[in-house]
Amino acid sequence: MKKGFVLVEFVIALPMLILLIYALGNMTYKIFNLAKNQAADYVLEVEAQEILSQITNDARAAYSVKIKHQEIFFNYHAIANNQSADYFKNNFNSKIEDLVDLIYTSRYVVRATETHGKYIYRERKEDGPVVNPISGGNFFGDTIVSELTFKRDKKILHITLELQSVVTKHKLKINTAVFMPACED
Repeated sequence: MKKGFVLVEFVIALPMLILLIYALGNMTYKIFNLAKNQAADYVLEVEAQEILSQITNDARAAYSVKIKHQEIFFNYHAIANNQSADYFKNNFNSKIEDLVDLIYTSRYVVRATETHGKYIYRERKEDGPVVNPISGGNFFGDTIVSELTFKRDKKILHITLELQSVVTKHKLKINTAVFMPACED
């Protein structure tokens, strides 16, 4: 009689154990998926803010801006004021005339990659290959560029940036306007 009773207990307990393991596994999967999606959306927001921050900082410092399709070129001097000129003069044994003429160009361009989609690149030269992506490639959630447009109205630069998360397919679109006080053209 004891052997039969143990067998009946086992037949009743086994399906309950399987249901319990399935429920725990399903709950763990849903929690992990939710955390992954939240991380991807966070990356989307932070990346959009960082890209706009870099572009607006370059725009504020630029004395010249050139827009071509989805590319923008900011030209600015390396020496901002007398204090920085003195620093370079004293620490690098250079004549101040040589330093004032240092002009840097920042170029922002959207290029497509073979594996994912469009990324934004930032380069210090006006032509040549682009190699420094400032968007995409994040471990917690890759993003691609849906739109990056620039419109200029005298000393105001209007920027529209739209990014999409590869993980969640959510889109984030930001518009901003930047006053460029140093811009001469």
